[in-house]
Amino acid sequence: MLVDDPDERVSCRPGSCGTCAGDLAGASVFARQRRQVIELPDPIRPHVTEYVVESLLCAGCGEVTCGEAPDGVAGRLQYGPGAKARMVYLRGAQYLPFVRTTHALDVLCGMRVAPGTVLAAVREAVDRLGPFIDRVRVLLRAQAVIGADETPAWVDGGWKYVHVACTDMLTLLHAGSRSKADIDAGGVLSGFTGVLVRDGYAGYDHITTAAHAECGAHLLRALKGVHEAAPAAQQWAEAMANTLLIAKKMMAEAATAGRRTLDEAQVRFIRSAYAGARAVA
Repeated sequence: MLVDDPDERVSCRPGSCGTCAGDLAGASVFARQRRQVIELPDPIRPHVTEYVVESLLCAGCGEVTCGEAPDGVAGRLQYGPGAKARMVYLRGAQYLPFVRTTHALDVLCGMRVAPGTVLAAVREAVDRLGPFIDRVRVLLRAQAVIGADETPAWVDGGWKYVHVACTDMLTLLHAGSRSKADIDAGGVLSGFTGVLVRDGYAGYDHITTAAHAECGAHLLRALKGVHEAAPAAQQWAEAMANTLLIAKKMMAEAATAGRRTLDEAQVRFIRSAYAGARAVA
């Protein structure tokens, strides 16, 4: 898409008439056509600031007083927050391996770092996440509806489950087993009083303070598997999936129109379609 505030504008005006060769200086503009080129500047190079910490000898008493460098400048060489943020972004958000992260930083930023430096930056970022994670927990627990799920992943040299509690704007992840204690370790689900959208895993059944709703994506996946196993004999599964999709479409249209509920005719239609699917079964 064209942008409204380009960094540079270049006027391409004809100097003379293409028909009579007349001078067009001062001629009125008949039409304009905007064409834009998006380009990247040459790779940036690191900006190095040297702090010279001087010790001065007092001419009065002969004592030596040492100057103080700014906070965070404790060693002979360190990376600033912007440099470390790029390391963490490439590794943590783009999932580049440590060595490939160092190569990308070299090519894109002209900054040569060791894989161990990237690891140290990631660990520092993790240590700084505490207040942010606590805030996400508070916000999630205050939501009317949240989703929960778990998926296996290789964590700390072994297979664990990554648990998620989320909305469309908030996501909190933590790793552990599928036990009740590890599900509750995220600090969100235990005592949650809203609507919990989850799959059929029994590990969530101990959360009795919430109203439980089956995840539509999991239901559709299960219905699809049942129908594809024997299409002729399991037509009810296709009918039930279509009922769910119709209800989802109706709710999306209602939300777009600013409504929080369906009208009575829509509710009757969904109930009728549900009853029809059950009758086929």
